[in-house]
Amino acid sequence: HVAHLERWLGVSLFDRNANSAKLTTAGNLLAQSAEKAFEELRDTVQRIRQTGYKSVVLGCSISVTHLWLLPRLAGLNELDPKLDLSLFTTDRYRDYAHNNVDLSIRFGIYPNAPLIIPEHCVPLASPAFAQRHGLNQHSGAAELKAPWLLCYDEGNYDWLTWEKWFALQNTRAPNNRLVGHYLNYPLLIERARAGEGIVLGTRGLVQHFIDSGALTIVGPQVERPEYGYYLLNHRKKTINSDIDTVIQWLSQQQSI
Repeated sequence: HVAHLERWLGVSLFDRNANSAKLTTAGNLLAQSAEKAFEELRDTVQRIRQTGYKSVVLGCSISVTHLWLLPRLAGLNELDPKLDLSLFTTDRYRDYAHNNVDLSIRFGIYPNAPLIIPEHCVPLASPAFAQRHGLNQHSGAAELKAPWLLCYDEGNYDWLTWEKWFALQNTRAPNNRLVGHYLNYPLLIERARAGEGIVLGTRGLVQHFIDSGALTIVGPQVERPEYGYYLLNHRKKTINSDIDTVIQWLSQQQSI
C-alpha cells in the first residue's frame, strides 16, 4: 500500500536501508496531515455520539476481536438487526477511557464482572509439526524444546507465558532463548498453523482451530480459574436497552 501511494504521489515517503526505514520530509508532512485528519474525525464522531446518535461501543483486544468476536457477530445482527455495534480494537486498555467505550472485554481478574472466556491454555502445533517431532496431547512439558516455542510480546497484561506455564507444572522453562516473538496473538496463531512452532492457545479463542484439525494439542492443559476475559460495563448508571441487549448476547457466548 505504501509503494502504491509513493507511485501515485511521485515521491518517496521513506528513506530505506537494510535495517531501518525513516520518514522523508514528504513523509513527515503527510504523517502530520493524516494525524490532524484522524483527530478531526475522532472529534466529529464524539460530537455525533453526544447528540444522541445510538451506537454501542465495545472495546476489545486484537485477539478477542479477530479470533472470538467477529465469527460470532452475525448472531447479534440476527438478534437485533437495528442495533449498531461499533468496535474499538486495541491491546492498550487505558485507551478505552478516552474513546467513549460503553462495554469492554478485558483480560485479568474482575470478580464483579461476568467471565466470558476462562484462561484454559494448551500448547498447540500444526499436525505436521506434531508428527515431525513425535508430539501429542499426552506429551509432557519437559518434551517441549525452547527453539519450538512461539512467544507473544505480552506487555503488562499478565497473560499466561511459557515461563508461567512451565512453573505451574513444577518444570523449569528451557534456559536458551525462546523463538519467534510476535506483536499480536492472531499472528502468533497463524505462525503455529503454518508449522513454525508451538503456541500457547487459550481454548476459548482457538477451539475452532482445534475442532477443524488446523491445530492439535501437544501437551497438558493449564488453568488459572481466577483469570480470563471479563465483560465490563462502563455505563452502569445509564439506562440503555441497546447496551443491555449486547450484554445479554455476549453473556450467552461464554466459551470453554
